[in-house]
Amino acid sequence: MREFQATLNKAAKAAAKRGEISEQDVRRIQRARFRPFVMIALRRRVIDEAVLCGVLKPAAAAVPEEIDWDEFLAFLRELLPMILEFIQVIMVLF
Repeated sequence: MREFQATLNKAAKAAAKRGEISEQDVRRIQRARFRPFVMIALRRRVIDEAVLCGVLKPAAAAVPEEIDWDEFLAFLRELLPMILEFIQVIMVLF
């Protein structure tokens, strides 16, 4: 889970630096880590999407050590709008 959170933070900070998301969005992503349920649900959703898109093989998705987190970073950047929406919805529900 730590690798996922660290990679997500890198993606968010890089996107903010390029003006793709706001600093408030970065803080929203960073605050989500304090809610384990949110991070678990988010990680599952992102990993499922990566498998569907062919970015990860199903076997790699089950074993975090199999994931190339640097390569995964680019995929996370593309998903940031969906990730922010997911965090907003799940934080309201829980």
